[in-house]
Amino acid sequence: MSQTKVKSGLISDQSITASKLDVTGNGTSGQVLLSDGDGSFSWGDVSVDVNGVGTTNYISKWLDSDTIGNSVIYDNGTNVGIGTNNPIVPLTLYGTMRIKDGGASTGTKIGYDNSSSANFQIYNYQTGNIEFATAGTERMRIDSSGKLLINTTNTSASGLFRVRQSAGFNLSTFTDGTGVGFAATNDDVSTNVNFVIQGAEVYFKTLGAVERMRIDSAGNVGIGTSSITTSRLQIKGGSNVTTAYYDGLKVTSNNETVYTQYNWNGINGSSTLLFATADTERMRITSTGNVGIGTTIPSTPLVISKNSPASGTMLILQNTLYGSTNSSGLNSIEFGWLNHTAAKISANKESVNRTGFIITGEVGYNVPIEIARFTSFGDLHVNQDVIAYSTTISDERLKDNIVTIDNALDKVCELRGVEYDWNASSRSGQHDMGVIAQEVEKVFPFIVREKEMPLVDGNTYKTVDYEKLVGVLIEAVKELKQEIEILKSK
Repeated sequence: MSQTKVKSGLISDQSITASKLDVTGNGTSGQVLLSDGDGSFSWGDVSVDVNGVGTTNYISKWLDSDTIGNSVIYDNGTNVGIGTNNPIVPLTLYGTMRIKDGGASTGTKIGYDNSSSANFQIYNYQTGNIEFATAGTERMRIDSSGKLLINTTNTSASGLFRVRQSAGFNLSTFTDGTGVGFAATNDDVSTNVNFVIQGAEVYFKTLGAVERMRIDSAGNVGIGTSSITTSRLQIKGGSNVTTAYYDGLKVTSNNETVYTQYNWNGINGSSTLLFATADTERMRITSTGNVGIGTTIPSTPLVISKNSPASGTMLILQNTLYGSTNSSGLNSIEFGWLNHTAAKISANKESVNRTGFIITGEVGYNVPIEIARFTSFGDLHVNQDVIAYSTTISDERLKDNIVTIDNALDKVCELRGVEYDWNASSRSGQHDMGVIAQEVEKVFPFIVREKEMPLVDGNTYKTVDYEKLVGVLIEAVKELKQEIEILKSK
């Protein structure tokens, strides 16, 4: 290569001007002045050998000391992608990001695992926490032991999860060696209420270790007991203390309380089931099975006691299928008191033809048959004899228009005494004697009445008031005696 010398002494004061730079020769295109190392300059070529190719939008990088190629950063002018050429947001990362990388097991890794792109991971390889914050305040953390803490940094709970709602109110998971569960605690975990899952059973505790209720694998619930029988709900009170009462089941609504109690007497081992409303006992079942309503000492299977008022209904047996509660009455039987000494039994039926009371017996084995009926109108129908001592009201003070029966003998002579066989009811086939109602009606119509006969076939038949014939017979005998005396005097 030809060289052009720069004369010595023409360049001074560390500057070169056109007038002082005397370079002979033109050099060739692309050449630059090169120092020869002895204070002179000459034209020379600078040669740099750089190789490589690139792809549109990829940021270039040195592949080696003299080669340029694509990096993993892709910039389409709007979004930047790292590890992807399809960034859909301003920065898209495909793969894993590691912060403060000091090796394979240091720093923090965020991204997908190496085995499956479906598993997103946040790894903190350090001994500290992973913390989450909003508005500059920590809201949640996962500590180095793996506990998840929300709104708290207190790790005193034994479980792996704890939420602090507010001061003094926390929910934590825990284990007591027999199962896992949830515990509602105060801030220092000194007071808690536990919910435990132990195998196939669930149980609830308060004060940390005192069990209060459990649900067994069959779905049965035990309160106050862990030994549940086949009962769906089993409630147990405290220790067996003489004459102590323990609430069994209590329901409160609108300040009204309904509950049952179990009374255990430790002396003789007897027990009583009590039922109460408004904190007042209403009914009990004793250990012998006697039921007392309004009394604490039922001596028979059912005793109903009512102190006030002096009169009123104490028991109603009602059938609403064939009637409703309205002014015409109820399909019911009522038991009670009319006053201090008189008992009341009344039957009401919501219809014109009221049934009243029916008494049944048996024909043969287990074949019921109606043998008597006392209607709501006061009629007593009996299929067989009525055996009783009775009197009939006949006080003069209760009678007006009293006259002696005249022509009694003639009237008796118009009657006919007959024998006959019954052809209906339970007396069918029996031989009997008496009078015919239709014949009596022609002479004494006021002692013949029509009555419905429920023990016959339910139809209406004529009846005779036989006792009314006594007065006629008395006067007829007297008339006959007068006629005899007249005949004797002749």
